[in-house]
Amino acid sequence: MLLRCLILLTFTLCTAVHAGQWRYQEDVDKMTGKKAAYAQLDSDNSLRLSSPYAGRNHGNITVRRHPAYGVDVLVSVEKGQILCRPFRNCTIMVKFGSGAPQAYSVLESEDNSSETMFIENRARFIAAARKHTKILIQLPMHQEGEQVLEFSTPVELVWK
Repeated sequence: MLLRCLILLTFTLCTAVHAGQWRYQEDVDKMTGKKAAYAQLDSDNSLRLSSPYAGRNHGNITVRRHPAYGVDVLVSVEKGQILCRPFRNCTIMVKFGSGAPQAYSVLESEDNSSETMFIENRARFIAAARKHTKILIQLPMHQEGEQVLEFSTPVELVWK
């Protein structure tokens, strides 16, 4: 799991915020020699959080195909704590285009990082992202209530 988080962290830190377009990247997993692929979209807006998380705070969606982990969809924030408690149904609300909001179950990362959640029904999410240029994601933030990240792009997700 540590490797999984390092890969995500490296990808996130190495890309500046480029709201408005999906960015695609491929690299080779050093352990297996197999190709990994990523698509990432940064939010148009910044979350409004109190100290110590105040200031610029964008979110992003990452679609990842990794030889060791398979396909994942991750929702992340630069800082703050996405509230996900194991004793309750952990869901976020997602709206594609002008459609109705839909609940998606999410999982915490294995290292208990509170900045990243994994969307469980990744196939449904990817299928919808391939058809829409606007995505809203509502996240429950620790001591900040529900916050909405807005993503818009001129071209839908291109993912095989």
